[in-house]
Amino acid sequence: MIVVSSTGIRGLEDAIRRQPEIARKAAQFAVNDTIEWSRVRIKAGILQQVAVPADSITPARFGITRRAKPNALEAALSASNQGLGLIRFVTSPRVARAKSPTVRIKPGGAAVKMERAFLIPTPKAPGSFALAVRAPGGLAKSRAARRIPGTNVYILSGPSPNQLLANIAPSLLPAIQTRLQQEYARQFERLSRG
Repeated sequence: MIVVSSTGIRGLEDAIRRQPEIARKAAQFAVNDTIEWSRVRIKAGILQQVAVPADSITPARFGITRRAKPNALEAALSASNQGLGLIRFVTSPRVARAKSPTVRIKPGGAAVKMERAFLIPTPKAPGSFALAVRAPGGLAKSRAARRIPGTNVYILSGPSPNQLLANIAPSLLPAIQTRLQQEYARQFERLSRG
């Protein structure tokens, strides 16, 4: 989770003492604009990190969960902990019971043939598939595999949006802080002119 807060704005306390209404409104706009700017940059970073279609990173999986309000000058960007289905990384044709599909995780990286894997139709979404593997001994310690009840078949998952966010966010934090400060100055100037 990324939180953008007005506490990161230099000079805000002084501005609130001099022009409280304008300073708070400028901070609210700056925080909301910065969280949206961050969302776009981080999503682009995620898509550079893993080879998934852009529509795989939906607002439900990665999006703004809280926006700043005049009395709460803080916004949040959250990401799901549920792994992306490994089917999203399959590069070979997606047909029922296809054996040994090829998978590409990194954009431009090598496609790897998964010898023991196969595709199974998903009952909840007709026409779509899941990447699975049969594991008679079980995959109990795997966080990237979900067992189909009553079988020894496991549906495989890739990284979660939250894992991808955690990889990208630290490198973007200085740019987010700079953007917040610049956006506050711009909004304060704009609102001061009336």
